[in-house]
Amino acid sequence: MRWFYLLIAVALFGVPCVIAEIVTPEEAAKLVGEEVELHGSVFAVSWSNGEAGKRTQYLNFGDAFPRQVFTVQFRPDLIPGGELLPNLAKREVRIKGMVETGKYGSRIMVQDAAQIEVMPVDETLALDEEGRTRGDSKHIRAVWGQILVNEEFKRIEEEAVRLQRDQPRLRDGLWVVDQFFEGLDAPCEILVDRWERMFDRLDRWDKAYPRSSTATMVRGSALIHYAWEARGDGYAPTVTQTGWRRFEERLEDARQILMRVPEKDRTPYFYSQLVTLAMGQGWEHEKIRPYIEECMERWPDYPVVHFAECYRLLPRWAGEEGEWEAYLDEVTAEDTPLCRERYARTVWAQSGFYKNNIFKEAKVDWARTKAGFEVMRERYPQSWRNLNAFAKFAAMADDKETAVEMTRLITGHEDMDFWVSWSNYTHFKEWVDAP
Repeated sequence: MRWFYLLIAVALFGVPCVIAEIVTPEEAAKLVGEEVELHGSVFAVSWSNGEAGKRTQYLNFGDAFPRQVFTVQFRPDLIPGGELLPNLAKREVRIKGMVETGKYGSRIMVQDAAQIEVMPVDETLALDEEGRTRGDSKHIRAVWGQILVNEEFKRIEEEAVRLQRDQPRLRDGLWVVDQFFEGLDAPCEILVDRWERMFDRLDRWDKAYPRSSTATMVRGSALIHYAWEARGDGYAPTVTQTGWRRFEERLEDARQILMRVPEKDRTPYFYSQLVTLAMGQGWEHEKIRPYIEECMERWPDYPVVHFAECYRLLPRWAGEEGEWEAYLDEVTAEDTPLCRERYARTVWAQSGFYKNNIFKEAKVDWARTKAGFEVMRERYPQSWRNLNAFAKFAAMADDKETAVEMTRLITGHEDMDFWVSWSNYTHFKEWVDAP
């Protein structure tokens, strides 16, 4: 096939030239030393734990690490104008580059973001024939991001009304409104000037719908993303003066914009973004608390505002040791199914901010977490993701009986978006199977 393309080039131009062949990830793995154009679906995405600003992103094809058939590596600090890629899990991509042998198999090392092209999303993965939501969270975010890039503002406005009215959930209990707005406020574009294009697009949305609260919320939350991108994900001493200045300016712009949204038009996502804004601007708890209470009064079973507040109260940001746990105890004081589920979901959300084991490193209780997972199991019996999480947290709490039971249920339905790699799942399974 490669000779076929070469012959065409000779026939057309009179001289040989190198034209990358379009190949699958499985085919690319066998073409070490050759320039290819890989076309495939990203199975899972992971990041290295390098020092601040030098994290490497890995796009794994065919399976999760270390059972992937091919890997694409991307380190933005080595690329002029480079930014972290959006989460491309489950997205179809085309990537041009030289295939080489890496430590864990064949790979392409991306030297320029222009090497990566994100393919259009099949809307039927996320929306049915009547435009109603189905599918998983990644597909929903991808589809609505694509709809915004295509500037289909009328569709967005109509969906916003429907979500506000119906408040639909995914099979694991996540709120669709979050996936909708997350797709809109950071669409999957791999462009050096993507933020300039984003805000130009929002200007056209404002002209088409000058009184749109949805457009206002998207602009405000996009500015929050833009601000944190200027700051970077490193510790405070690693942030440049320019980074701090842009961070503060963009957050203040976001605050002024979000405050224009009338209370009647505010969505649950508005409140979680406001807490993130409060963290960046250093608000005291007393200043953000009325907004959290407003959200709880309108949507008592919306958990993400509590995730955001507990994250804000971590010692790395605005809190003291034990403060976020005390807040969680306060908002889950009643022994109701709602509070039990809220407790478990928040522990789950916070667990990623602890190095090894949240039950050993934070003041949280496994019995209460387990009770919350039991509520989720009853409310969302079709969610494999929740069962995968139940299994992992049982292992972290040394509750082998529960871990064995959950492992029996999830076998054949292991969620690699949750486990990240087969190595993680294998270590867990070894512990479960040990006598």
